[in-house]
Amino acid sequence: MAEDTGGDTLRALASEMLARLQGTCTSREECVITDQEEMIRTAIAYGVPVAGRRPEDVARAITGVIIADYLPDQRSP
Repeated sequence: MAEDTGGDTLRALASEMLARLQGTCTSREECVITDQEEMIRTAIAYGVPVAGRRPEDVARAITGVIIADYLPDQRSP
C-alpha cells in the first residue's frame, strides 16, 4: 500500500472546499470582508472579475481560484 505524502489529502480537502464555495454564505462569519481595497487588488492579481459583483462573490471567486491551484489539471488526459 502506497504511503500518502499529504498530497492526496490536500487535494481532497481542496476539492471539498471548492464544492462548498459553489453555494451561498450560510453564516456571517463566512462572508466577512475586512479590507475591500485589498480584496480588489488580490482579485486583479488572480484574474478574478470584480465589476458588478458583490464583495462576497468576489471573495468566494478569489478563494476558488486559489484552492483550484491545488487540484490536478482537469484538462490532462
